[in-house]
Amino acid sequence: MRMLPCEAIVRTSLFCLGLLSYAPPVWSQASPYLPLDHWAGPYIEYLIRARVINDPAPLTRPLKRQSIAQALLLVDTAGASSDTRALIHRLRAEFLPLSENSAHYRIDFFADAGLLSQGRRDPMRPGGPGGIESRGGASAWAVWGPFALSQRTRWDSRLVDDPDWKGIRHGPLAGRLDDAYLSFQKGAVEITFGNPDRNWGPAALPGLLISNVPYSYEHLFVSVETPVFGIQSLVSQLDDVTDPAGVTHQRYWIAHRAVFRPWSWMQLWVNQATLLSGQNRQLEFWALNPLRLGNFSAEDENREAGTNAFLEGVVRLAPKDMPVLTAALLIDDLQLFNRGPLPNRLGASVTVEGRLNGRTTWEALYTAVSSLAYRTFKIPEAALRRNVGVARNFSDYDQIGLRLRTLLPMSTLAGFEAALLRQGEGDIRKPFPLPEEYAATTLIFEGVVERTWRGALLLDMAPAAGLHIHGSAGLHLLQNADHVAGANATRFVGDLTISYVLPLRLAVP
Repeated sequence: MRMLPCEAIVRTSLFCLGLLSYAPPVWSQASPYLPLDHWAGPYIEYLIRARVINDPAPLTRPLKRQSIAQALLLVDTAGASSDTRALIHRLRAEFLPLSENSAHYRIDFFADAGLLSQGRRDPMRPGGPGGIESRGGASAWAVWGPFALSQRTRWDSRLVDDPDWKGIRHGPLAGRLDDAYLSFQKGAVEITFGNPDRNWGPAALPGLLISNVPYSYEHLFVSVETPVFGIQSLVSQLDDVTDPAGVTHQRYWIAHRAVFRPWSWMQLWVNQATLLSGQNRQLEFWALNPLRLGNFSAEDENREAGTNAFLEGVVRLAPKDMPVLTAALLIDDLQLFNRGPLPNRLGASVTVEGRLNGRTTWEALYTAVSSLAYRTFKIPEAALRRNVGVARNFSDYDQIGLRLRTLLPMSTLAGFEAALLRQGEGDIRKPFPLPEEYAATTLIFEGVVERTWRGALLLDMAPAAGLHIHGSAGLHLLQNADHVAGANATRFVGDLTISYVLPLRLAVP
């Protein structure tokens, strides 16, 4: 039966009100995020892998502090080891539940000093000089009913040594204002504007569409979540890029994801992203619709020029008392109506994680990015922000790895990592092959393949309130180093950081 226009408006309004009134079972107020580099992050991920706590938001980081507090309160520690109980007690003191009837304020003053072998944050791809580094500042957040805000002000001497940081370098010290955002959260709806780090993927890997590989950047994030279905959207303006002809292109990055939860042990995601570019290009509404596929919308709107679209499918299987499997496949610029060869601009990842016993967890991973992924015929359409990948920072490689983590006394996580990285000569920053060269381009591993074998010891300690120690010591064995056939090399890649955090909390009725 056809609805009258006024009836449709009423029903739509009631549906929107229903979303706003939907509330999670325990808490419905706003909550700040837990930064991805927070000292408690490795412990939270360990407890999730060990199935001690449920993952509040699978394949979605950062987590909200209130969700972590809820997960910790639901833990039954009766059968847990003494070390696990001590860790839970420590984390519960950090993540206190927020009362709905009070305004909450917190500021953390922090400082740390470290010794690093290299400046880049990715240990598998060392880059930049190392040395003695320091960091410090203040991180503050506040919550008033449905509103949360946050800001972190810090100096960080390591920034000037990181080739992926593109800020202004004034002498030996540099600083950032990051984790700065204002968020409205009410029922099933969240609207956040600012620059928190995000990763859409398993914690062990950067996401294939949204990741924390680039330093955090301003974006608008909108989410509608119910127990069965959810939609998230991220919109950002990227840096302008000048093409070889001297034309400056304005660029926008729009990403959407829809999640389906048919059963408690299964989740399915359909993710997509669109990069718009062009001279005097403006943000266009057709790309903002999360219920349309950008690959087809561009054709429907006759906007293929200056458009690079990505499509990703993800499945997560978490049977009770069984390892958790996550698999993802990315297709860059899918064209169903193209009668040429199948697309070879692909990305994929598979992770499996579980526990060996009451103390030890494991995670195995495999990921691959084809030689032409994230690249395009037109330089402004490449998935780069300030020459750093918005998702993956490299193409033409695959990586396999295994990590073990064991919980020891004094809230100590000791671990071991083994990995193999195979890197071809394809590069996300290289120009796309000419049409006559396209058919001859290999799917993966162009030219001489460099192999990096890595073995590393990992350490996280929280021996006392406010005191945290993080360290890693890895040995890299390289074959065909720097893509020179027959060249071998050995490198040490490690870091040791000691930090102290002084928190001040305040709740106002």
